[in-house]
Amino acid sequence: MKAPSALRAAVLSALVASGCGEAPSPDGSAARESSAPNARFIAPVDAAAVDVPVGVVVDASAPAPVDAAVDAAPEAAVDAGPAVRAPVPVPLTWRDEYLPEFRFDVAPADLSALLTAGHADRHPATLRYMGQTYRGTIRQRLGNNSRCGDKRQFRFDFGATVTLPDGYRTDRFETDRGRCYVLHEWMAVRAMRQAAERHPELRLLWKYTNLVAVYFNDDLYQVQTLTEDMNRAVPARFLGTRDVTLYEHGCSGDGADAWLNAFCVPTTATDLARALDVPTFLYWSAVVKTLSPDDNFPDTPWNWYLVRDNGAGLAYPVGDDWDSLPATWDVADADPYTPHVVEDPAQRHFVTLLADSAWRARYAADLREARALLDPSTLLPAVEAKYAQVRALLAATPDAPQRADWYDHVYTEEVPAWVRARYAFLAQQAP
Repeated sequence: MKAPSALRAAVLSALVASGCGEAPSPDGSAARESSAPNARFIAPVDAAAVDVPVGVVVDASAPAPVDAAVDAAPEAAVDAGPAVRAPVPVPLTWRDEYLPEFRFDVAPADLSALLTAGHADRHPATLRYMGQTYRGTIRQRLGNNSRCGDKRQFRFDFGATVTLPDGYRTDRFETDRGRCYVLHEWMAVRAMRQAAERHPELRLLWKYTNLVAVYFNDDLYQVQTLTEDMNRAVPARFLGTRDVTLYEHGCSGDGADAWLNAFCVPTTATDLARALDVPTFLYWSAVVKTLSPDDNFPDTPWNWYLVRDNGAGLAYPVGDDWDSLPATWDVADADPYTPHVVEDPAQRHFVTLLADSAWRARYAADLREARALLDPSTLLPAVEAKYAQVRALLAATPDAPQRADWYDHVYTEEVPAWVRARYAFLAQQAP
């Protein structure tokens, strides 16, 4: 039986009003609450088909945002930004307690092409989500190694910025297969979000990330990672301005920019502090190294952005593709003071700062605090609850690359064992 649209709207309003939507309390308590384990995980609003699609409808023929948008000229500042950043409110779409369902309606011929390996064309599609329908285009995302059998990953473009019922504004969504590890990227971003909530005086940047159940023409396709595209909207939430320049892979990216060329020349810790927000950089690095990174900065030069606030003249790191975090397939005793790759300029910046006794002491303190993000008594119940959201869907996925018992092993045995071992190892680390 299909639930009436009015009932769906009432359910959504109740969820938002109960603290699962965007609006936080003035002191930020709603945002802080989102990081705590919560046994009341919410079922999708879209558990059944929407009976009468209503809401925003964007013409699929409208020009879709281009991939190069991050390279456009800097936009005007949103505002001057507070001296101390307030906790970032988390819309319902991105809340740990909530599992979004994206139901895409795509013509059969277009769907066949969309699911063909290496096919990158855009196809008209309708997204049904939160009782609304949105027309836009969908395409296969290519060019990365986040393999998961023959499953694809996607980008949906609305064609214009829209506001969802939970208040989140966006012009696109991206999904990631995440090497079939499903919860790993969510775990990593959750850790960075918690770190940012602990330290509003820092500019710890992170992208909204959740899981999503993807359906095509009401047939389950797969549970994937839902993530934001990296553009100026992400740093604007934290820096209070869109007048930023984004450098993909930092010093391993395009070297045509004069500021980046100067920044990437190895220098002293004192000189670095003039171009880099070092306290933020060190704490951000401590969180990532706590998670024992595999192909992520500061261990390797990839899968991150360097964000320069053009007005303030300072740069900040932000993670982009974190499906290799936490690196539970790696050793739990990976050295948190030494990167795997040392010849890259960005890695030399990390080494240079840790060679300075004062900054090394600061990093050691950051590392001790970041260790708490792996506390098994709080992290593992959250992982258990999140896995419970998706376990039945993983088992029901047609042509699933992995069986349910494989996921059970990963999230009830492998991840808990690694978390406990890493947590114990970090307690023994000397500065």
